[in-house]
Amino acid sequence: MNDPLKPLKEALVVATQKLNEFVSARAEIDKQRAAIDAEIIHWKQLVDCLRTVSEDEDEDPSDVEVSAFVGGRPGKRMIKFTDAVRLVLQQNRNVAVTPPDIRDGLTNLGFQFSKYRQPLTPIHNCLKRLEEQGEVRPEKTNDGQIVGYRWISSIERALAEEPPSYAEATGEYLNEAKRIAKMHQAIVQRDIETIEATRQAAEQVAATMQRDVEAIKQQYTKKPKKG
Repeated sequence: MNDPLKPLKEALVVATQKLNEFVSARAEIDKQRAAIDAEIIHWKQLVDCLRTVSEDEDEDPSDVEVSAFVGGRPGKRMIKFTDAVRLVLQQNRNVAVTPPDIRDGLTNLGFQFSKYRQPLTPIHNCLKRLEEQGEVRPEKTNDGQIVGYRWISSIERALAEEPPSYAEATGEYLNEAKRIAKMHQAIVQRDIETIEATRQAAEQVAATMQRDVEAIKQQYTKKPKKG
């Protein structure tokens, strides 16, 4: 007797085989994917390490976007690393700012230093450029050690770059004239003291001579004794 469900049972067997094949294939794919993911993680770590050690320490950090007023309205603008260093120095213009202080200010603005082996290197390089341009002045101890950097305002730089004024140009001449006048006054004072000493000596000689004259007069006017 023919089984009316036989075709369905055969179809079930085929479908089950196909399902098992695809489940097995997926398991193999998942296994391969896990291996690939492990390789990705391994090579990503290696790339990051190589990138860190091969980065140019002289290269400034990338520009960052900061909040700002643009056209009189709140907005965003890009700021370069050097301009950000200027901003931090200007905000602390009354004190000497150290490179770590500048780093903290730049980090607050959004700059990243994780790629640098020495995070302060780009800051030191920037400060050196600004010093050469006359925008900052290093503050030093008596033994020459730098303790911080101070911002030089635009007006200070402008006055420093101006040619010397008439008073400054003639200042050296006036100082020399004062020196000569002082020296001449000292010479005159010595001459006056010499004249005064000579006068006193002359008065003493005159007084001595006067006493001698008086003594001689007394000898000749003295009356002879009676015998």
